[in-house]
Amino acid sequence: MTNDHDEHDEEREDVVAEEEEEGMVLKRLKEELREAQRQRDDYLAGWQRAKADAINARRQEESARAEFMQMAAREVLQDFLALADSFEEALHSLQEEEKKRIMPLYEQLKALLSQQGVREIETKSGDTFDPTIHEALEGEGEGVEAILQKGYTLYERVLRPVRVKVKLNNQ
Repeated sequence: MTNDHDEHDEEREDVVAEEEEEGMVLKRLKEELREAQRQRDDYLAGWQRAKADAINARRQEESARAEFMQMAAREVLQDFLALADSFEEALHSLQEEEKKRIMPLYEQLKALLSQQGVREIETKSGDTFDPTIHEALEGEGEGVEAILQKGYTLYERVLRPVRVKVKLNNQ
């Protein structure tokens, strides 16, 4: 019986050893799983940061491009305003017959500016001087005495201020 008992003890020891070995293997596998999950989370967080950085970079690039395009458009439109000023000066010095020939070109230029979002700033003599839309070229004071050059906005932003002569309101 001792032999059976010894065999049984050996089997039990083998089973315990196997269970301990399986427990060690299981413990090692659980640790490897935790490490793999940690790496996965790190990689995911890194990928998400990289994706957010790429989106932000694209937005900044688009914003910079749009700002550049607006600046370039403003420059070109200001050149067209100089052309419109020249047309107006010419129209004042021409005879009626000559004005009739030039007027369609001037109207076409005004239509082109309007299509691009350019609007004339409405100002008249007697208006209160507003430094956000007026530029005083002559005089000092608070009132607009005369308009020296028309001003324009481009989508609600001043493209060129109205250039005016100012006077004190009580004069």
